[in-house]
Amino acid sequence: MSEASFETIISLIRSDTTKIEDILTHTEFNKFIRTENPILLEFLSKKSTILEMSSFCFSLDKISSLDNEQITIGAINVFTSSVAKVFLIFLRSSVFAKVLHDFLKSDSSLNPRLCGYFLRILSQQIRWGNSEFFLINNDIGELLIKRMQNLAIQELIVLIASRHTLNVFSKINLPFELSRIALLNNEDSGAAISLLVQLYDNLSDESPILKQFFNDNVVSNIIEISCTNKSQLVSSDCMNVVRNMVELGFGVESIIGKWTDKLLITQNNINVLSVSAIHILNVNFIDIFKLFFEPNSCSLLHNACSQILINLNVNDIENILLIENFVDKLIMCHGTDKWCPHMMQVSIVFSKNPCQCKCLQTSEWRAFVKAYLIPVLTVLENQYGGPMPQENDDYFTTDSVTDSDDYYSEEEEIYIGQDDEMDHSSDDEP
Repeated sequence: MSEASFETIISLIRSDTTKIEDILTHTEFNKFIRTENPILLEFLSKKSTILEMSSFCFSLDKISSLDNEQITIGAINVFTSSVAKVFLIFLRSSVFAKVLHDFLKSDSSLNPRLCGYFLRILSQQIRWGNSEFFLINNDIGELLIKRMQNLAIQELIVLIASRHTLNVFSKINLPFELSRIALLNNEDSGAAISLLVQLYDNLSDESPILKQFFNDNVVSNIIEISCTNKSQLVSSDCMNVVRNMVELGFGVESIIGKWTDKLLITQNNINVLSVSAIHILNVNFIDIFKLFFEPNSCSLLHNACSQILINLNVNDIENILLIENFVDKLIMCHGTDKWCPHMMQVSIVFSKNPCQCKCLQTSEWRAFVKAYLIPVLTVLENQYGGPMPQENDDYFTTDSVTDSDDYYSEEEEIYIGQDDEMDHSSDDEP
């Protein structure tokens, strides 16, 4: 920074006629801040300076003018400065704390852009800790909830809730309050649901607010939201919260009773909600796979079946094979618009199963394996791209390339073992 620029900014600060915008928009001002000049620090600490800079961040009249955009950016940069002595001025300022509080109480906090500035400033203060804003105001939690429709405020609520040292929501059972609002079906309900899911996903295991989720009334409300909301995404997200709580040992048997008809998956009730509730109701995997070929299964149930399949043992898989016509239906689906990647996964698992189930001994199944599964397994069970060529290795010679048409002979018996190895019984012995 040049000496001339340094002196110019000092002169602007000392002048009684200088406007704050002239200082904030000076081309060398950001560099000047890093000097932590005592004259600058004294200037920034003045009540008039704080109020004037704040007006460019939280006044609708000021931000509506494009001419003020650079001034607003300059003010935000000062309020969130990484220079310690500068930032601490605003972190500890009761004047600035009142500005932030008055903004949150006012109708200006309905504006998304202004809330974005508010989030940017406060998130920086939260990271540094001990903000005067949180120390002198005891109604912040209630005010934030009133403004939770704004996405920036939602992000701020999650950030505050994740800090154990900030007791902003100590007077509120936040999960219960949000679940109660969510069931009112008013303009705040969508935001309350979004916050419920965000909080559960983002809070640490030690969080007091997370522990408030594990309550019969809260869980009952979340289940009711899942069962009554018209959005499939909302139903699924809320039910996944309940599912996770059940996996952690929370019992829902006494809560879920009246919703069982909506949640239990059956031939006539295959939907996002019932699929999400499979693990909550501990539905037997056989009952789930019996629905595998139902019309709605491909788009909704197959992914769940795929996840279940991963954890099954040989005996469990054999029980699926015993479901009437399961293998025949699987073969019939191939080559049609009903076929999906999950069916390929199931087919591969069956082909690797060592059991002697009759449905895997038919000529139809053997032909299906040879025509469609062996080529896929050949790729999956070998090193992708082949082995790395060694020095002086004639890897890409014609002798090393196998003709895929001759890979398996017509008379060959193919068995894919439990250890994922292919046994070619007709191979010549060395």
